[in-house]
Amino acid sequence: MIGPDPAEITRSVQVLVATGAAGGAGPNAGVLPRFFDPPATRDLILELIEAGASRFVLAPVGFQSPRALADEIVEPVLAAIR
Repeated sequence: MIGPDPAEITRSVQVLVATGAAGGAGPNAGVLPRFFDPPATRDLILELIEAGASRFVLAPVGFQSPRALADEIVEPVLAAIR
């Protein structure tokens, strides 16, 4: 075999996570993520897990607190994969 064993490769993804308020319009509308609501973001992350990603960097845009990101995105995704 040439190269690393595919089973040993860690697949990482950075996901920009925006709230509805952050994603609609304004000067950054063209560069913000297409997923502006938590349910769509959770679905995207679950699809990426199914595709083999195992490490995620979540970059929040417009969340009022880290707790909101955890409550709306992280905890529901963890519950879905358990």
